[in-house]
Amino acid sequence: MKKIQYLFLALVCGAMTSCMNKDWDDPQTPAESVYGNNSIQETNVMTIQALKAKFNTEFTTEGKYKEIKEDIQIKGVVTGNDIQGNMYNEISIQDETGAIFIGIAQGGVYGYLPLGTEILIDLRGLYVGNYRKSPTIGTPYTDKDGEVSVSRMARMLWQQHFKYTGQKKEVKPEVFAVGKNPTKWNIDTDAGKLGVLVGVTVKNGGYYNSDLKNYISNVPFTESSTYSHPDYSTSWYFNEQNDGQTGGVQIYTSCYADFAAKLLSHKKLQITGVFKRYRDQWEIIIRSEDDVVELPDDWEPTDDGAETIAPKGTGTADNPFNVAAALAKCEEVGETGTTENVYAEGYIVSISEVSPQIDGKGYGNATFMIADSKEGGNMLTVYRAKGLDNQAITDANIIKEGDKVVICGKLVNFKGNTPEFTQGCYIVSINAEGN
Repeated sequence: MKKIQYLFLALVCGAMTSCMNKDWDDPQTPAESVYGNNSIQETNVMTIQALKAKFNTEFTTEGKYKEIKEDIQIKGVVTGNDIQGNMYNEISIQDETGAIFIGIAQGGVYGYLPLGTEILIDLRGLYVGNYRKSPTIGTPYTDKDGEVSVSRMARMLWQQHFKYTGQKKEVKPEVFAVGKNPTKWNIDTDAGKLGVLVGVTVKNGGYYNSDLKNYISNVPFTESSTYSHPDYSTSWYFNEQNDGQTGGVQIYTSCYADFAAKLLSHKKLQITGVFKRYRDQWEIIIRSEDDVVELPDDWEPTDDGAETIAPKGTGTADNPFNVAAALAKCEEVGETGTTENVYAEGYIVSISEVSPQIDGKGYGNATFMIADSKEGGNMLTVYRAKGLDNQAITDANIIKEGDKVVICGKLVNFKGNTPEFTQGCYIVSINAEGN
């Protein structure tokens, strides 16, 4: 197999060894006499990972938020800003453990918070929550449809809550995925990090038409396709990566981005950006058009020795489909789905949500993905599955990544792009011998 160019190899090697590097520029503080609050003293600094764990409910449940009334601080390096208008009224920061977004009602933030700037943030008096499950620090906001989220804070409030550390640090993007290989990132812990997707080609797109109040899907990718529709922010999907509602990957561009009207390449691409969570999908937010690089025409992924697993099984309780066979069945039945329940087995490779039912509250189901190998490969979504014996799940720890499960339910290719067990399926067994 042909090898990736030296430049890309250097990127991958650097990303695998460490996400944070030593200072790469003189530690000069931009406009320190004007911006920030120099009276903040560094005390009780918590990692971003620890912050997410402490306020897990607020960060992962839509409509939830909480005011921080403790003396808690976090420290991070700016990895995304509005340098070319694609990140609106927010920045992303990252430390050695994770990443998070900060909503700021201000334009031109890149001028005083350029990429690589390390800042200290005093959280007392701010709110933690999410925008459609994307962990965010800011203030509560209710939109015209009554949807509650944590969004941008007033710029004067923000100025009172951050301080420059005087350091600049390079955050090297970690490899999200290469070609058709599925990501090993965890959407709960890794969302918001700077990453790179390598060796993908654009397939089709979609956007929300605010005039018609509906989502326009399967937008053709043509020679005249630009990063974004002139009037509506646009998502583009890839031939090599899943584009489903759970675990799907898309590149998202605002119609207000400086490069929105530029043509999107039809070649194989290397895309760097902030990998934002949008409910249970990944959105790649590129900071500038330089984040999208065309790969050479003869580029091919290196041979990783991955085994190709053939479809097997008949879909019965005694002979369940493997994931490859279940995916083939989804392709066969399409959006209509199977009329009868079928059985399939696989290893859990990622868990989107477990919602136990306790004292009559909670959905009592779980959404996760299974594959034929613990290392991934082709993956199948299991959407809102009930527990053993088709009963409501009551234990949040009933499943974990690496468990081998058998699922019973109906298969469908949801909206023509998401192969899945539909809601109403259930877990037959977990790590049962003989499966």
